[in-house]
Amino acid sequence: MKQKFFSKEEFNEVGHGGIEQYGAMSYKPGFAINPLKFLLGIANAAKNAGVKIFQKSKVIKIEKSKGKFIIISNGSIIKANKVVMATNGFYKDDIFPKLNNMILPVISNIIITRPLTTEEIKSHNFITNNPVLNIRNLLFYYRLLKDNRFLFGARGDLVGSEKSSLEKSKNMELQMKKVFPNWNNVNIDFHWRGLIAITTKFSPSIGKIEDDEIYYSFGYQANGVNTAPWSGNELAKLIVSNSKNLNISKLYKGLPSKFPFPKLRLFYLKLVLAYYKYMDKN
Repeated sequence: MKQKFFSKEEFNEVGHGGIEQYGAMSYKPGFAINPLKFLLGIANAAKNAGVKIFQKSKVIKIEKSKGKFIIISNGSIIKANKVVMATNGFYKDDIFPKLNNMILPVISNIIITRPLTTEEIKSHNFITNNPVLNIRNLLFYYRLLKDNRFLFGARGDLVGSEKSSLEKSKNMELQMKKVFPNWNNVNIDFHWRGLIAITTKFSPSIGKIEDDEIYYSFGYQANGVNTAPWSGNELAKLIVSNSKNLNISKLYKGLPSKFPFPKLRLFYLKLVLAYYKYMDKN
């Protein structure tokens, strides 16, 4: 990995200006992609290889009978010799009891502006299309898209309702315009949210449940776009081989420990967010 450091003035020449710009560090290789196009490309490759893909097939329960897994979905029953639990923040406890209480789902929100004019872009000298994130504890991540819309992301709301999502998006708009004050009159055209997965070990977990044909890959800690495909590739090697070992770092092997008093997971999150919010102000 190649790293380079920039002073405030140097980053203004290659990146952007703004009231929270005090310099930067870049590393290569690294680039931005459209995650939906990437997902569709992977799905198309899988389909061409003979994989059957079913949408809107929520798994309600998984049982085991005569050495086979019985997967009960909404309206369907599937039998399988092996099962893979590959997800991020969308896992529901009790599907695999041995994996219960290991994931803390956290909401992440994104807003997208209308296309910026050339003058608006120049007002903050935003000349890079590389993704940028700051060093706040509750960090902002953002980038200029090809059609000159501006993508701005941050930690999401704690409730999960449509109302709280809209309120969080409005708050993020204020945060974005505080960092980039010359865009105060720029409207927001789109907003959405998704779940990331936090675990107690703060790294992906990849492996196989002992004495069972259940494989897992989860806990991407807000880096799912790049980490999940890599994890899937490594997990596939384990599934199709007779070896029980993964040739990856020990950091990623095995399950994380369970959250203590798991019903308090949301309370833990609120405490951590309150602390980080305080630290970011000081």
